[in-house]
Amino acid sequence: MIQEQINKKIFKSLDILASITDHYKTLGKKIIVTNGVFDLLHPGHVYNLAECKEEGDTLVVIVNGQSSATNYKGPGRPFIAEKDRLMMVASLQFVDFVLVWNETTSLTTPLSRIKPDIWAKGSDRTLETLDQDERKIVEDNNGKIVFIPLKDGYSTTLLIEKIKQS
Repeated sequence: MIQEQINKKIFKSLDILASITDHYKTLGKKIIVTNGVFDLLHPGHVYNLAECKEEGDTLVVIVNGQSSATNYKGPGRPFIAEKDRLMMVASLQFVDFVLVWNETTSLTTPLSRIKPDIWAKGSDRTLETLDQDERKIVEDNNGKIVFIPLKDGYSTTLLIEKIKQS
């Protein structure tokens, strides 16, 4: 029963997810989009996603698929299989939808289809360091970009280093 509820939150089809978020917008719901690999889900991710949800009504998390994560993070990554990363992110109560994204290019396609009211990024980014095509899509659709503070002491890199030193 719980697994079915989690599976209903996970989408591999951008078309289906975009039609759902379009419907939610007609109901006056504010859509937030964020993204990541979520290779080793840790408290920093949880805090970040909870803060993202505070920005609106419906949180969509775009998770890099297996090949996309490997391209982005390098050989041997991700450590956790795609289906398990999707399940972990989708199981968080404040995450409404998860989209697996296997492209190794930018997020211009999902951002242009979902047209988020809020695009939430980590505070390690700035307007200048964002992909400018992605930024333009969000801003051209009257969306706002917010930077969510990262939780000090929590990062996948720090976790990996700690494991190596054990």
